[in-house]
Amino acid sequence: MPGAANVCRNITIWELGSVRQAAGLMDAHIQRSVTFAKTNRKWQDKSSQAREGLQGRTFVGQGTQIVSSIAHGVEHGVYLELRAAFAGDYKILEEARDYNLSLLINQLRALFEGYGVTFRGLAGRFGYQTPSYYSGE
Repeated sequence: MPGAANVCRNITIWELGSVRQAAGLMDAHIQRSVTFAKTNRKWQDKSSQAREGLQGRTFVGQGTQIVSSIAHGVEHGVYLELRAAFAGDYKILEEARDYNLSLLINQLRALFEGYGVTFRGLAGRFGYQTPSYYSGE
């Protein structure tokens, strides 16, 4: 069919562009989350390694999947977040991830609705995964 190759090429260009824009929005959000976590951490620095080790990253996975994460960069970070004996007193990652989440959702909605795509929301798309090696003790 004449022009079909151009249509496919244009769809691919649009898809790659919109995914890159969405990844950029998500990366900006996760970097704000890192700043929030460093500023609002619930522990007192002893060596500053835990605070300095907080990090965020965003990458485009297979197809249009975008993965954004915030994590500790030190081994004892998992204990600050999850150790049962601390009763959640020192955890910050979930709160940081959720910080200004509504701003990100509104930015993504504006991006995709600007392309004429119906935005149905992100309910159930954000999740916190506990490392499988952690026992909770």
